[in-house]
Amino acid sequence: MSSIKAGVLDEKGRALLEEGRFGEAAEVFQKAYRLDDNPVLANNLATACFYGGEVERALETLAPNIRPGASFNPYAHGLAAQILASLGREAEARGELREAVRDFDDGLAALRREGTVPRAWREYTVMVLRAAGRLDEHRLVYDLYSRWQSLHVSWECGYLAGVAAFNLKRFVQAAKYWAAAGKMGRLAGAVQRVALLADRGHIPHFSVEYELPTTDRLSSLAIEAAASEEERYRYAERGMVRLYLLAGALDSEADDKMIKPFLNTLVAYGGDWGRRLGQALLGAGGVAQGVKVAAAAALVDSGVYQLDEPIPVIVDGRQETIRIHKIAVAEEGDPELDEVVARAGRLRAEEKYEEALALLEELQLEGRFYPPAVMMQANLYRQLEQIGEGRRLLETLEEMYPGEPTVLFNLAAVWCELENPEKAVSYLERLEESLKQPGVAGDFREKVAFLQQQVADLVRTAHVEELFELAAEEQRATVEAKPLILNATLTRGLKNMPAIWLDGMCDDWEIRPVRTRKEREEEIIAYLGDDGNLGRLVAKLDEDEVELLRFLLGKGGWSKMGSVSRRFGTMDGDGYFWNELAPVSPLGSLWSQALVMVGRTQIDGRYYRVAVIPAELREKLPILLG
Repeated sequence: MSSIKAGVLDEKGRALLEEGRFGEAAEVFQKAYRLDDNPVLANNLATACFYGGEVERALETLAPNIRPGASFNPYAHGLAAQILASLGREAEARGELREAVRDFDDGLAALRREGTVPRAWREYTVMVLRAAGRLDEHRLVYDLYSRWQSLHVSWECGYLAGVAAFNLKRFVQAAKYWAAAGKMGRLAGAVQRVALLADRGHIPHFSVEYELPTTDRLSSLAIEAAASEEERYRYAERGMVRLYLLAGALDSEADDKMIKPFLNTLVAYGGDWGRRLGQALLGAGGVAQGVKVAAAAALVDSGVYQLDEPIPVIVDGRQETIRIHKIAVAEEGDPELDEVVARAGRLRAEEKYEEALALLEELQLEGRFYPPAVMMQANLYRQLEQIGEGRRLLETLEEMYPGEPTVLFNLAAVWCELENPEKAVSYLERLEESLKQPGVAGDFREKVAFLQQQVADLVRTAHVEELFELAAEEQRATVEAKPLILNATLTRGLKNMPAIWLDGMCDDWEIRPVRTRKEREEEIIAYLGDDGNLGRLVAKLDEDEVELLRFLLGKGGWSKMGSVSRRFGTMDGDGYFWNELAPVSPLGSLWSQALVMVGRTQIDGRYYRVAVIPAELREKLPILLG
């Protein structure tokens, strides 16, 4: 009877724990523990005490569960590691972490011998990963997540693995782990984008803490930061804050009201890292114009640039400059400014676009913001193919006049020119609402109809491109399914490859052009047979590719694809036309260089996809890899 009552109290305590009511949860767990002193209740009581700030009590409660000879209890050892780390007893904490890993693996082996691994045991992985993260054991978090990948229950495991990958500068893998984590809300895609931009060198590296970024925690940190300048600097130094402010600023749905304060905090209070971030964003590809303008403004506020100074920026792949001004908005109907606009209009009619633009830019340099002049200036930028500058001005007008039809129309046209159908459609949908207003001229409606047709054509083209990408994935999957023996030679592996992959290798390695496929295969085999060539290829591999080769060599030169994918990711998105666009996954990259082959083979009566190092390379690669 007492155990049943303890179970009821345990459920109540868990609910309080999830709500963050740690003191109340500890009281309930204490009552349950008095009724039934089982190890699980001790773990729960210790957890409530630890998160409620009663650290010594938490450690005392755990003592029976972590003493020598106690039953397997990875949760208790993992929690003890975190408690000891918080007390500065790092050596003891690392000892408890080792016990947590050992207990989990030994207990897992015992459960598998019995035939099943219950969900309750699988839930322990997150506590061990938290402990490893608390001790900044990035590599251990990364490896344990991969080792136990089929066991994880909590989405937090994927988040922590992403943090580990990010801290190890394995940014693409971090993005993949965060994509798979789920429950990260609308910013999930933006967090992945931060990782991918970091991979391209567009975001200076920083380390992220292994703390779950809950809304409450982020809000409390922001409130603390508002207290003083010193707190704001401390706030901007936190890796978790940097990650989520960047994610918010880079979110595709973010507006200036979010982007500007987020980037200003990071650049102005992030010290040298913040200034490097601002400069990197100015030159980053695939970053919205609004983000670049906000970064430039933050750099001006930080004293890196001055007001009205030309700031170099890359927009749509082109080098341009932007200036940050302090402006006063002039009311429409100003005779003097109307005359300037009229003169610019006459110059535009004579196709003297640069002269017209210079006239209007003069107004901005004088700090005078006149909406009719700005609209003409934006369109002149577009005519001169400075689309990014034009878009920036139009977005400024949109902020001031949210429902203005001409602004929405021009922004839809800009996004159509930039071949972004989603953005173009969103502006056209808003424009439809504006057209319901009385007094909209018929010729303007005709222009809208023409633009709608252009956008519809763009949408169809984008759909065709999407289908093309899917077809490319299917073509590569067909190659992956070709037969391949486990001790395949280069000759055998190359025969499975499409001719265009061989062409890509020959082009990359500057192999002399030959007529037939057989001759190309022979040239590639000869190239890889030269120790100097092979050494140069290996020297250019990135860390993940080297680790994958070591992983396969450690398994005798081959592995089932399931094991490779769990540890190093899949080839999803690598496409097929590798002669034009090289694959980005570690496995795809190695396959495209014939250092690894992928195919299908029979093992123990069943067919599996496998990754195989060609037989001729299995003795040479360990020497080259050191």
